[in-house]
Amino acid sequence: MKILFLLKSHEYSGAESVILNLIQFLPTGFDTYYASPNGSIGKVVREKGVKFIPLKKANLKSVRKVINQVQPDIIHASDFSMSVLAAFGTSSIPVLSHLHNNPSWIKNKFDPRTILYRFALKRIHRVICVSPAIIGEFAGNALREKAVVIPNVINSDKILASANKSIQSDICFVGRLTEQKNPLFFCSVIKKIKEKDPNIKAVMLGRGELEGKIKNYILANELANNINLIGFKQNPYPYMKGAKVCMMPSKYEGFGLSAVEMLTLGTPVIAANVGGLKNIVDDTCGFLMNGYNAEEYALKYFEIVHDPNEYLTKVNGAISASKKFADSQGFRDQFVNMYKEIVE
Repeated sequence: MKILFLLKSHEYSGAESVILNLIQFLPTGFDTYYASPNGSIGKVVREKGVKFIPLKKANLKSVRKVINQVQPDIIHASDFSMSVLAAFGTSSIPVLSHLHNNPSWIKNKFDPRTILYRFALKRIHRVICVSPAIIGEFAGNALREKAVVIPNVINSDKILASANKSIQSDICFVGRLTEQKNPLFFCSVIKKIKEKDPNIKAVMLGRGELEGKIKNYILANELANNINLIGFKQNPYPYMKGAKVCMMPSKYEGFGLSAVEMLTLGTPVIAANVGGLKNIVDDTCGFLMNGYNAEEYALKYFEIVHDPNEYLTKVNGAISASKKFADSQGFRDQFVNMYKEIVE
């Protein structure tokens, strides 16, 4: 069976990691192709032994070209925009729409993007959502009729092996430096923590369009000795393992893969109470935060780290909470069965 995976990003992040794991989980007999705009992702895909096809642009013309080139049995498109392009890029090949995120516009039935995706749904065979939040927040019933929830999984053995050393810090932020991930708010939390702990050390892993604003904020608030901008790391796990606490103040989050990876490494997570994060983090392994108050986030950080016994309880809770996201065989079987059902 030949499957074409379509993704929009030219960088390696959560959705890209999930798809590459899925490709590597699939049994013999599946011929897979990964297509996306070229960039740092191309190197990652090739290093994992997966066939990579660079798209000139993430538009309908490029998508039709790669579909005609590969002639797949199934198109597995990630997120809303690539799902729309796949749906209108073919009239005969089944399309799976894999939704990794729940952007705020999906709640508005009059938003042009919501309307366009509803039209595309007529040509989409099945929708995979990484959390119930995506189904619940999408305006109308059109998505619900074709949707199934398949939470992401992690390869815990691989993560633990990749974190064979730890790079120490007090707090870490892992994610794209975009509005969704709320990195400037994270910096404001570090500023608040610094008032009580001048030696606080934080690391930020990721790249994105807000990098310039973050650098300006760090300089303007004299945080250069407190926040280290690491940039993109193909192997972020030594940093994730070495942090005492992780913070994820996302404005929206379809699933929250980084949170699961943190928990796997025994790092407690303080996260916004949004989207899929509410199905991952609880008081046993960290805290879910309502709203975006920097002082409240700072207080929760001190609450976790002030008492060694309390901290150890959170660490053990983190490891325990991560185990329900480590069933790679069950994850693979759900997709294999879906592929076979659709083709048949």
